[in-house]
Amino acid sequence: MKINPVKVYGFKVVEPLASLYKFQVREVAKALGMPLEASMRQPFPGPGLSVRVVGEIASDKLDVEKKATQIVEDKIDLSMSKQYFAATIDDVKERYPKTAEVEKKILSLLKRRIVSIDIKSLRNKATGIKNGERQYGGIMLVDILDKDGKCVQQSYEALDEVQKDIIGADDSISRVLYRITDVSENGNWIVSIRAVDTLDFVTATVSAIPWKTLTETGKMIMNTCPTVSAVYYDLTPKPPSSIEFE
Repeated sequence: MKINPVKVYGFKVVEPLASLYKFQVREVAKALGMPLEASMRQPFPGPGLSVRVVGEIASDKLDVEKKATQIVEDKIDLSMSKQYFAATIDDVKERYPKTAEVEKKILSLLKRRIVSIDIKSLRNKATGIKNGERQYGGIMLVDILDKDGKCVQQSYEALDEVQKDIIGADDSISRVLYRITDVSENGNWIVSIRAVDTLDFVTATVSAIPWKTLTETGKMIMNTCPTVSAVYYDLTPKPPSSIEFE
């Protein structure tokens, strides 16, 4: 039930920007000469950081989310992406029946420098978009390693084909994450870096963040948050995923 501010507080709320989209509000701010740190600041999710904590929300897990988000905002800037943040997910995996089929297809697609490929499904779900409506869908992890056991840096064109192959084989999947760091056996949670380019937030494409920036950001998260098992980069545009995880 909405509060009537005139009745309760004795004044009327004036909302001159209520009819504008986010990008239009930014245009107004720039036209008024406001500094970029105000007009182009990262939008904070209305429900709070809980929408970026996938699965059970616990104080120590939320603390990881706060630290990881700060690191992402410090390392990535507006020249690389329009919106960027971190999400924290329980590192609990489930058997995925189509693993062998998808791995074979991706291996034939990528080939170069790959020694091993591993596709995993997480227990937790995240929001996606199907037929124009929000739905919960699976989260897939993709690990592609070279002969030294290090993550292979693929082109964004190739990674886009990877996510299309996975979601094309199973439309119940809402997002695909690609590992960018080594793995810690002591971790409880996975951190996913999310960076997208969008004008109206109705559709969004994955930002081509420089791999040096991505790996440095991932390593810093791992060093700062010892309970994180690995850091991934979200490869999924909107649609089929939403921008936020919840």
